Amino acid sequence: MRTKLVFILLFLGFLNIHAQTETKIKCNRYLKNNYKESSIHKFSSINEKDTLTINVARYECVYSTFYLDKVMFDKYGKWDNFYRLKSPNQIVLTWNNIKLFEDSDVEYLVATSGLEDGVSMYTSVFVFDENNNDMFSEASPKRDFLLNYFGEMIRNNKSRKKDFYDVFWKEADIEKWKMLYGKSNK
Repeated sequence: MRTKLVFILLFLGFLNIHAQTETKIKCNRYLKNNYKESSIHKFSSINEKDTLTINVARYECVYSTFYLDKVMFDKYGKWDNFYRLKSPNQIVLTWNNIKLFEDSDVEYLVATSGLEDGVSMYTSVFVFDENNNDMFSEASPKRDFLLNYFGEMIRNNKSRKKDFYDVFWKEADIEKWKMLYGKSNK
């Protein structure tokens, strides 16, 4: 799974560079614990002879680009990997070997991110199973279920629970963490 993850992250760097060419959803308002629409975006990157395609579930016009980061943290604890992409404001968090469903022993790689660019604001997720199958691909029998699953996680977000932000900002931007939490919260 590690090799696939490296390719995915390189690919995400590519997505970050080319994000301006995508069709954007204009957000007239941002929804607390909800989203205007969900969709799956297919991205392909060609690197020499190899083509990598991943499917990313995106939840548009959210109040916070951190929604999926936070709800994953609230349910599964701190992420396994923290990646800062070329844009300093775009961060990808990954959870490895997560059992998303209590009635299954299948483990997943879950990666979350979000973006606010002045026109649109979204939170996004991609999921691979332990055999490196893209769970948001058209061939995946779990595609629609997962799209709804993560949408419900956003809707059920516990806004008052704020532990995520303390841990996140300490890793993402220590100066911002000091400003928000001060020395008494070390």
